Amino acid sequence: MPSTVDTPNAYFTVPESFLPATANIVETPEGYDVVENASLFKRGDTLLIWFCGRQQHVYWAGGALITDDGDAIEGEALDDVRLVGVVTHTIHPVSSDDNPFM
Repeated sequence: MPSTVDTPNAYFTVPESFLPATANIVETPEGYDVVENASLFKRGDTLLIWFCGRQQHVYWAGGALITDDGDAIEGEALDDVRLVGVVTHTIHPVSSDDNPFM
């Protein structure tokens, strides 16, 4: 006797992307960042950059970039900075110890 139980499909397709065409997901040491490539950044925005051979989160403070450590990148040092994009979201792994509510 054939089974009449209907099994759902394991895969589905999404008709449109959840990300705009100008956004990418970039892996970082802390997890993943959703980075917007085409956005013009403004003072206070979090940016993802390459500087001194590593990725860093910084924010734009007018004439300088301020790192997570509080260091300023300014003047001629800005010539060595490669902007990846404006960080719109950060995705941390579930196993991260940074959650204060656990």
